[in-house]
Amino acid sequence: MKDTSFIKLNFPVKKWTTYNFLGWLLGTIFVLILSSSFDAIGIENLQFFVAVGIGLGIGTAQWIVLKRITEIKKNWITVTVIGLAIPFLTADTLRYFELLNLKSLFIPFCVGIGSLLVGFLQSKLLKNYNIGMLNWIIISFLSWTLIALAVYSVEYTHLISKNVLFGFITNLVLLLSGGIILGIITGKHLKRNLQVELN
Repeated sequence: MKDTSFIKLNFPVKKWTTYNFLGWLLGTIFVLILSSSFDAIGIENLQFFVAVGIGLGIGTAQWIVLKRITEIKKNWITVTVIGLAIPFLTADTLRYFELLNLKSLFIPFCVGIGSLLVGFLQSKLLKNYNIGMLNWIIISFLSWTLIALAVYSVEYTHLISKNVLFGFITNLVLLLSGGIILGIITGKHLKRNLQVELN
C-alpha cells in the first residue's frame, strides 16, 4: 500500500476572513443590482437573485485567497453560486405555481439546504487538500446557518429596544456579519486541516 504523505499549508485566516467580509459586501452590491434589474422588467417577489449575488461575491473573494496557495480553479465560484441558488430557485418556482409557500421560513430553509449543497460541491474541489467531505459539509452548514440566523434576527431587534439608533446599529452589525462569520468558521477549519500531498 502506498504511504501518502502530506505537508501542511500555511493558511491565512485573517486574510480569508477579511476577503469573506469584502465578498459579502460585494455580494450585497450584486443583489441590489440584480434586484433593480428584475424590478425594472416587471419581475418581482423572487429571492433566487439573493443567492446568486451573495454566492458570486463570496465565491469570488474566497477563490482569490485560495488560488494563491492551492491549484483550485475558478469553478470554486461556480459551485458556490450553484449550491446556494438551487434551493432558492426551486422554492421560487414552487411558490410561483402556488405549490409551496415557506413564508417567513423561506430564507432560513433555503440557506440551510444551500449550505449543504455548497459544502458538498466545494468539498469535491478540496479533496486533494486533505479536507474531508463530511467535515466540510458540516462546517458549511454551521457557517451559513449562523449567517441566516443573524440576518433573520433583524426582524426581532425591535423587541430588545425601541431606541432608533440602537436598532439601526444592531441591525447593521447583524447584516454585515455574514462574511465575518463565514470567514472565521471556515478559515479556522482550513487552517487546521489544509494540506497538500507530497509527490
